[in-house]
Amino acid sequence: MVLTIGSLEITSTRSAWVRHRSFTACRPVRRDSHSASTSSPEAKHQQMSKAQAKAAAVVAEARKLPELVVFDLDYTLWPFWCEMYTTRDEPKLFPEARGVLEALKQKGVSMALASRTPTPDVARAFLKKLDLASGVFISQQLIPASNGFDHNSAQKDLRHFPAIQKETGIPYNKMLFYDDEDRNVHRVSKLGVTSVPDKVPVCNGQLYMCKALVKPQIAVSS
Repeated sequence: MVLTIGSLEITSTRSAWVRHRSFTACRPVRRDSHSASTSSPEAKHQQMSKAQAKAAAVVAEARKLPELVVFDLDYTLWPFWCEMYTTRDEPKLFPEARGVLEALKQKGVSMALASRTPTPDVARAFLKKLDLASGVFISQQLIPASNGFDHNSAQKDLRHFPAIQKETGIPYNKMLFYDDEDRNVHRVSKLGVTSVPDKVPVCNGQLYMCKALVKPQIAVSS
């Protein structure tokens, strides 16, 4: 089975994935790689500023903002699976992700993480390298499945979101959730959390993530 995410196609088995026209500029850079980045710091700053401005404009349209926005990590904020890399690699976010996060932060919207990555140590290392380890997410629930990949243990509606709710005190009906896996979206939506499915990728250049605040019909709610 092949799963298509934006312009990326991958096999359903994580250990045997295939990339086609993949997000080359967004994938982690191997530490032993000799390839240099083609984007200057000025270009990256300009890109982030434009994304933040677009996100801020969309957020400004919302009549009522959620108290908390919860993000998955793999293929939601960044275009890869953590377990495919090591703590020595250099990660990159989706092109517009940081601008979206900054726009939400400036509006006073709290943010949290809910990930079932089988390598939480890599995820934490990547968050630190991206300057997202502290001061951005008020709760970071990186809880792997018991054997890393099974679909039964450490479900987000049973483990991650109860932990987030307990830590933040924010009720489920005041949360917004983004995840690239439909099963997570539908399970969490039953808690009363407005959840955005894979058909609405977070940072694909169209900022559907923020538009869900304005047009909730594109989201799944209880």
